[in-house]
Amino acid sequence: MTNNELKIYASLKHKKFRKEHGLFMVEGYKTIEELLKSDLKLIKVLGASNALDRISDKWTNLKEQVSSKTMQRISNMKSASDIIAIVQLPILENYDCLGKTILIDDIQDPGNLGTIIRTAHWFGFNQIICSEKSVDLFNYKVIQASMGTVFKLKVSYANLENVISNFRKNNLRVLGTFMNGESIYNFKFTEQDVFVLGNEGKGISREVEGLLDQKITIPNFSKGDLTESLNISIAGAVVCSEMSKRLL
Repeated sequence: MTNNELKIYASLKHKKFRKEHGLFMVEGYKTIEELLKSDLKLIKVLGASNALDRISDKWTNLKEQVSSKTMQRISNMKSASDIIAIVQLPILENYDCLGKTILIDDIQDPGNLGTIIRTAHWFGFNQIICSEKSVDLFNYKVIQASMGTVFKLKVSYANLENVISNFRKNNLRVLGTFMNGESIYNFKFTEQDVFVLGNEGKGISREVEGLLDQKITIPNFSKGDLTESLNISIAGAVVCSEMSKRLL
């Protein structure tokens, strides 16, 4: 590995440089396994010799043994994984006007986005559409939290106001998750429904709220007064589960 390559790979921790170099990294054997099943273009696999031996001989010409010191410099983690893949950054596809879609309104926490992707894939959702200010899909924490499902489920970025307008023109119903609204346990979901999850602190923006067809809520069954809402990825999982159950 040249010093220039090392410098580039180490810079991929930051969105600016991922975009500049057209690359991102994936860490850990299990996640790389899922990556290798996808159509994404692998550039290089770095690691210790015993870790590289676990990767199919199909990728032999892309394997490169490097020292633990070098791995630590490249890695996003405090304790570097023993294997890292460098991957070409894909051009994300445009969204489709389909039901069973989740809209993400300015979510900032990468762990939340990764968990939502993993959950949506589990419950058979068609896609996720993120607002343009949402956390980057190729942030390593998103990839880690998704456990590789980021390579299986279609995710795109777009202006949500335009998306919602297009969805409604195509007879899709757009729901928003709020503290107050119709209980998801009474609500009659259809295959033509999509729902919005809002920012961790601010919730769904006023601009998006004004375009929604219906507000839904997860009832609070606690006997005490709770002012805090559910974590957004937990809320997403509950809605995904209930919606999928109703559509069986």
